[in-house]
Amino acid sequence: PRGALRVSTSSATFERSMGASPPKEDGLAAADGAFARRAPAGPAFIRMSGAPPGWALKQVVIAGRDSTETPVDILPEQTIADITVVISNRLPAVTGRLAGAREAGGTVLLVPAAPALWFEASGALRSARPDRTGGFKFDNVRPGDYLVVAVDRMETWQLNDPEFLAPLHERNSVPEIEA
Repeated sequence: PRGALRVSTSSATFERSMGASPPKEDGLAAADGAFARRAPAGPAFIRMSGAPPGWALKQVVIAGRDSTETPVDILPEQTIADITVVISNRLPAVTGRLAGAREAGGTVLLVPAAPALWFEASGALRSARPDRTGGFKFDNVRPGDYLVVAVDRMETWQLNDPEFLAPLHERNSVPEIEA
């Protein structure tokens, strides 16, 4: 799609350098889709911004390997030449209704089933408020296995807190059955 698509990096360790801001064209996708991004060293997720409404990140492939949910370790002065960022306007929505909900209350969480994917920068951790009938919706959900969990109360920051998510995960996980 047309627009000001920009490839960015999100630190997997959340330690940001307070250095000078990058040049204006840094990460900006050209008409042919090519981009160049300068990033601080360290583990980071490759992400994008500036997509038109309805478009979202689907996949990041580095050297033929899916790196959407895995931080890449960026080394000082390293050039990574083979990165493909795939965006789509056809990602599915997850919708549902809380059983027995009389009125809107609480929060519904969409959480990757694998705790290893609980990085804030991954963009896979989501929350929604149910409507008055208990209905909820998550748009543009990347492919993967998720848990949908309703909680009565939570602070916004807890969505990214593994200590908050772990008991919810244990209580709501479905055991895998081997055949």
